[in-house]
Amino acid sequence: MQNREHEVAINELRMKMKMLEDALENNLGALNDLSEEMRQELANIYNAIGALSIKQKQATQPLNPIGFEAIDAQRKEKKENSTNNNQQE
Repeated sequence: MQNREHEVAINELRMKMKMLEDALENNLGALNDLSEEMRQELANIYNAIGALSIKQKQATQPLNPIGFEAIDAQRKEKKENSTNNNQQE
């Protein structure tokens, strides 16, 4: 009789152990999925920051002036440069 009780208790422990193993396996799988998703999200954030930094560098470059005043200023600058070059020669 006592032997039978021990067998039942051992079987219950085995079932509980199997349930814990299954739960652990599920949790590890979920953790791996979460880690992969987190890695992908961090990569996306890193890429977005990189793209924004490139746009920032492009935005800080001086723009070419437009309009009549800008054209006159460019002509005057060219004329001054050519007269300076002629005087140096």
